[in-house]
Amino acid sequence: MLIRTRTTGPVLIGLMGLLLAASALAQTPTWTAPSSGYLYDSYTQSIRSIVGFAGSAYLGPSVVSGLDWASLAPNQQSALVVSGGVLSAVADLASPDRLATISPAYTPQQALWSSDSNRAVFLTANGQLVWLTNLASAPLREASWDLERGRPGRELPVRWTLLAADSAADRVLLASRGDARWQLWWASPTVSPVSIALAGEPTAAVFSSGSAAFVADAAGHQILQIQNLDGGPTVALLFSSKQYVADPIGMAVSVDGSRIFVTDGAAQTVRSFDSGTGALLDELPYGSNAVSMICVSPGRFLLNPPGGTPAPLFFLDTGQPPRVFFIPRGAQ
Repeated sequence: MLIRTRTTGPVLIGLMGLLLAASALAQTPTWTAPSSGYLYDSYTQSIRSIVGFAGSAYLGPSVVSGLDWASLAPNQQSALVVSGGVLSAVADLASPDRLATISPAYTPQQALWSSDSNRAVFLTANGQLVWLTNLASAPLREASWDLERGRPGRELPVRWTLLAADSAADRVLLASRGDARWQLWWASPTVSPVSIALAGEPTAAVFSSGSAAFVADAAGHQILQIQNLDGGPTVALLFSSKQYVADPIGMAVSVDGSRIFVTDGAAQTVRSFDSGTGALLDELPYGSNAVSMICVSPGRFLLNPPGGTPAPLFFLDTGQPPRVFFIPRGAQ
């Protein structure tokens, strides 16, 4: 059951775009009004509001609690939530009691949204890949694939990971691992999962434009470029480096597509590279034991720390110039 209440506790994931754009470390602050928005605090199992001015914001009361899982849309207004084993959509977090039940059969473990927040694709714990659309009003299930049923040469156990989605949340890249063997896949609502030949360990990916994408191979310490997903994927090496691609846990691309960003968990550094030549352009240390990178608004990403840690929240802004900054958690 969902309930409205006030809570306190550490932030684990999420933050609204205005707060990120106007951090205390920004060189050219643009904020003139209080921040507003929401985040999912998995420690208190609630979606909470952000209150205050950028640089001195704090966690406000929860608007929805009693959650098992949640994913917030880039518009910071919509969300997918699971409570009591039931998946529901919230079109407007300002009116969180207005829920649209989707299905009690789905238990999402990852979700990615379209840039307009009207579409989402999620991966369940039992290998279901599901697309939802019309999330701003009356959610509809658009398509779904049973990843285990469609995978040739089945191996057990298998772990699936949703690596990336394009801006429309149409094409997606996934990785599967079974018996220490990794595979890379792509799929869409109209195309069942297609295997992409890649002898490595795909741990992060990002779409650049159309059907092109970049993939980080942790085993080969390399960044690969994939072209022509729709017509038959081709894989080419962009660059390799044991120093710069030691432990890739996340990827992003600049708005103009000229830079790719690779988060190295081992070095606690975000590096930017020329997307055409692979040349190193910048190194941005962040000083946190991040385990993944989550998009929280267009061009801005949370370097997500392990659950249950009191570490500050570090963020990547892919604007020009790109920067990494942090928001203290404050008193618990």
